[in-house]
Amino acid sequence: MLQIRHQSAFGIQTKKLGATDTKGARIKASKLGYVTARPDTLTLPYGYSLSGASVHEPAMRKLHDQISHNPDIDRHQQKDCNHVAISTWTDTGYIFTFIDGGNND
Repeated sequence: MLQIRHQSAFGIQTKKLGATDTKGARIKASKLGYVTARPDTLTLPYGYSLSGASVHEPAMRKLHDQISHNPDIDRHQQKDCNHVAISTWTDTGYIFTFIDGGNND
């Protein structure tokens, strides 16, 4: 018999912000999904020594750490949503989806 276990999930979307007259290029990370407490975004300098998803990972990881250590976030999401289940690219960046790592057997 199939047993379905509740899984928590949320995502982080990153996108490249182009350089302006006063700022260099940056990567902005924003949280997606059912996580309501702040911080919801952060911006880091663009890592020119990296390429592809590696440029976006530092911003994603830093925002994930801030979300994971925020006492206002539901404890189930805080301790369990730490496995990147899916990462995909968009026209301007990447989307990283985290799940709690549970199984459905």
